[in-house]
Amino acid sequence: MKRLRLSALLASSVCVLWCSCAGNPSPKAEASPERSLSDALSPLSFERLGGTTTVDVTNQHAFGKSLANLPIPRLRDFAYGNRLFNTGWVTAPASVEHFDGLGPLFNRSSCVGCHVRDGRGRAPLEGEERLVSALVRVSVEGKGPDGGPKAHPVYGRQLQDKAIAPEAPEAQVHVRYTPHWVRYPDGEERELRRPHLSLDHYGYGEPTPSLLTSFRVASALHGLGLLEAVSEESILMLADPDDIDEDGISGRANWVWDAQV
Repeated sequence: MKRLRLSALLASSVCVLWCSCAGNPSPKAEASPERSLSDALSPLSFERLGGTTTVDVTNQHAFGKSLANLPIPRLRDFAYGNRLFNTGWVTAPASVEHFDGLGPLFNRSSCVGCHVRDGRGRAPLEGEERLVSALVRVSVEGKGPDGGPKAHPVYGRQLQDKAIAPEAPEAQVHVRYTPHWVRYPDGEERELRRPHLSLDHYGYGEPTPSLLTSFRVASALHGLGLLEAVSEESILMLADPDDIDEDGISGRANWVWDAQV
């Protein structure tokens, strides 16, 4: 039986880059913590935005730490999950059965391969021929059975640019950039880069010319547990899509497919 699951509120100040690692996603909404804007902007709140969960680490390993108030019995679960996250999977058969089975098609051999130190990835540099922590989602015109993008009949919803021999990768991805200037409300201008994708060396036949592509950079993972803890009722109550409270913010609950349901 299908049902929808809501897990988040999109406010005007939130920008999410969703990078799937595998599988067909199934709707679920994303959320912001239950706190007022004034609380979030108070001087002290910047020091402990996560309350008692905040970790007093500010170096490059900060995002990979467990919650500061995580009960000791749960530390084992965290350590095991962290090991899986950092494990490089290998082809089967291997000496360690629990960590084999890579491929035959894949994007990276580990979770950390994209989400470096649990942080966000980066787009490839100009002229760089390898996607380090980015990928390409694909679809065709129309909607899939879950209401989302319609998968390509051969390449699915995500191109996998690596493969275990003798299989061939699904495609090679090339990225180039053109400058794009934007002007902020205060008049300041900044030069950004607009990516342009080109695909070739298709491993399983040329796709239709109408193939739709979406370039994705791996998102940061820290704080997702806090967002998940916000109730669906609170998300809908705080959404205010028509700005009834006239605070200038019109949030909308974002429904996505929940694979667990």
